[in-house]
Amino acid sequence: MEHLTLEQFKKYKEKKSKYGNKKVIVDGMEFDSNLEAERWKELRILEKANQIIDLRIQVKFELQPSYKKNGKTIQSINYIADFVYYDLNKRKMIIEDTKRF
Repeated sequence: MEHLTLEQFKKYKEKKSKYGNKKVIVDGMEFDSNLEAERWKELRILEKANQIIDLRIQVKFELQPSYKKNGKTIQSINYIADFVYYDLNKRKMIIEDTKRF
């Protein structure tokens, strides 16, 4: 069994994100990017202005449940939305993913 030094462990933990983003902390929460953190701030303002309610982050949706096929378990397929909230003006739930194009 191989043991890592503290420095090796720190390097291992500092994996680069898929898109090269740096983690950002806002309101005591860690976001995957500055863009996502800025969107959180915007949504909090809308929530305080009673434009949206039930603001949640990192909400998991099961797109396909796990199942068995030929004796093997096929794992479920899930999607994790950055933000989910109810828009009072549009009268519908919004499922939002923050990406820069």
